[in-house]
Amino acid sequence: MLIDTGAGELFGPDSGKLVSSMKAAGFSPDQIDTILLTHIHGDHSGGLTVGGRMVFPNATVYVSKKDVDYWLDKGNRLEAPDDRRTVEQSRATVGPYVDANRVHYLTSDGEILPGIKGVASSGHTPGHTVYYVESDGHKMLFWGDTIHSSEVQFEHPDVSVAYDVVPAQAVMSREKLLREAAISGIAVASDHISFPGVGSCQEGSWRIPMGTASLQ
Repeated sequence: MLIDTGAGELFGPDSGKLVSSMKAAGFSPDQIDTILLTHIHGDHSGGLTVGGRMVFPNATVYVSKKDVDYWLDKGNRLEAPDDRRTVEQSRATVGPYVDANRVHYLTSDGEILPGIKGVASSGHTPGHTVYYVESDGHKMLFWGDTIHSSEVQFEHPDVSVAYDVVPAQAVMSREKLLREAAISGIAVASDHISFPGVGSCQEGSWRIPMGTASLQ
């Protein structure tokens, strides 16, 4: 199982290290049968294909239907240059899985697979989804692009970014998740945060495991 796929070849020759990293860890792309996308954006779904070829031929891709409708619907004429680029990238990378009937559309919150629950957290994209994973009494939250700049948004969650489709909604989703994570103490896996990108939230801060660093 894989959560998000990185940028693949979309960000130039210095991106697209996912497959080589997987192989170094002893895994083959052919072994992946489930891919959970937090959302459709080049740096999260771009690694689905390289050179027009499906990198994970045995995988079913789970993604919000709202995101598929927004980014892949040929009738949806988006005006912003970044949005138009995302449409083109999405058709090239997510599109082959849609055409091959290898996409499972998420339409509501709830358990996707045993121990894995998807919850809508829209705003950054129409179908931005976070995933709660539970095993043997341990829980982890994969929250995708809830945070882009830890130095700013943990202290000022009302700050949005240019890539938020609906900024006000993204702010509400971020504040809700930050509050829930701080109260529960759940382990959080966060994109766009320096390695290791896994920690826990306290009110106004992010703690890296083992206390090696903190961002106030």
